[in-house]
Amino acid sequence: MKTISEKVQFPYRIPLVIFGVVLAFHMFLESQKPTDELYLLIGIILVGMSLVVAASCFAISKIYGYSRIFGISYLILGIGYFFSFVGELSFVYYVDILEESSPVLGEISFLVLYFLILTHLTINIRYFADGLRFFQKILLVVIPIVMVLIYSYLVFNTGNVDYSELPYSMLAISLSSLTVSFAVVGFTLFKQTALMIAWSLLLIGMFVGTVGDIANYYLVALGDFSISNYSTTFWIASNAIMIYALYRHQKAI
Repeated sequence: MKTISEKVQFPYRIPLVIFGVVLAFHMFLESQKPTDELYLLIGIILVGMSLVVAASCFAISKIYGYSRIFGISYLILGIGYFFSFVGELSFVYYVDILEESSPVLGEISFLVLYFLILTHLTINIRYFADGLRFFQKILLVVIPIVMVLIYSYLVFNTGNVDYSELPYSMLAISLSSLTVSFAVVGFTLFKQTALMIAWSLLLIGMFVGTVGDIANYYLVALGDFSISNYSTTFWIASNAIMIYALYRHQKAI
């Protein structure tokens, strides 16, 4: 069995490989003309990766015997990414195949994902922290406020506000901003244990994916969304990092 000191050495090689592959994929997207087939390909990739993340979380939860902390928190995270799988699948079916408008099922599924990620982070933060320091509490408040204010400015400054979708967009940007703040605080809390690397990588994956979500909302508000923008790259990188993080977690148990 490896020692704790051996397990907390950060594995730079695999994250660098993931970064290189994702960067190459982004360059590929930049070089391609947006087509229905390309949108469908991206959708299928995200569907598959979401399902792998969910299955990995369920596997970890089962290994822990559905225990009160890790067992339950990873079960919740797995359910969250199963909703992500459902959401991505509904977008592929309704938007890419049927060429209809964004499905309500998909939008609700992503809101549920945010809630369950926040629940997962809250359970782990409460377990590993006796209490939050003042600067950590400030981060939890300031980050979401700044991100929501920026989004509000972008939306209303364009003069093209769809008030029917605004409540959903504001709720989604608020939840995703909260996820970013919780992930940032999570980096400051986790103790030097054999699971530190897995936890750090998982937080990075969540952080990258949520930044992709926020960037997507910003770009949509500016009327500048396309398949080759950085949101797509962030989403794919997020799932890849999380899959590796969950693999590391299983190996460390």
